Amino acid sequence: MKHFSKRNLLLAAGAILILAAIGIAVYFSTRPYIPTNDLQVRAVVNNFGDELRQVSLVATTASTTESMDRYYSYYIRPDLLSSWKTSPKTALGRQSVAPWPDHIDIRSLTDNANGTFTVEANIVGTSQGIASSTPPKELPVRFTVSQGPDGWQISAYEVVTTP
Repeated sequence: MKHFSKRNLLLAAGAILILAAIGIAVYFSTRPYIPTNDLQVRAVVNNFGDELRQVSLVATTASTTESMDRYYSYYIRPDLLSSWKTSPKTALGRQSVAPWPDHIDIRSLTDNANGTFTVEANIVGTSQGIASSTPPKELPVRFTVSQGPDGWQISAYEVVTTP
């Protein structure tokens, strides 16, 4: 029976460790990236903010509801979207962020531990085409974002009025 020297045993152990490290690196580099819930919720609110300018503030009701279906349906729960289409003037972004909404700045995000998140944010109006000394208007908003069959969507909102 042949005996292995300490040197050969150390070389074999080192080779095994290197192969294990390579295997672990390959495993983690090929796994699909799955963002956490808070990242998904942030993306929904931010991406919805990018779509706000797509719905005309002065279009006919028919055109507005069609635009809402096209640009908002991925981000807004069907029941909330339906209420906006019934009364388009109540839709978010149609309030006073003149001349039109540009994007949403998220201030805070809270996991409510009941399958919903509360997102405190500002809808920021664009200042494009306005004198540079005029700061963009902001509308403070509180969103409720919930998990549904189509993923995370905005299920409620309220305009935050400061006392």
